[in-house]
Amino acid sequence: MKPERLVYDHGDDNDAHSHSFRATITFAAQGRKTKVTMHALFASAEARAASVKFGAIEGGVQTLARLDQHVATMSETG
Repeated sequence: MKPERLVYDHGDDNDAHSHSFRATITFAAQGRKTKVTMHALFASAEARAASVKFGAIEGGVQTLARLDQHVATMSETG
């Protein structure tokens, strides 16, 4: 069985509570593709706002783009 979910606590290296949240990433097969869903749970609305201001949404988009590129190279060689 392949993993369907990844859960981890994300924090800032400089401050254990700064920009910290629990991330849940799920993977769902859709034919020959995989739907990836990212969810972040923050301790408060203020903590979420700080992460958004820090660039978390753009960072998530960039992370998914890198994952897409990596998987594409795996498909070419495998």
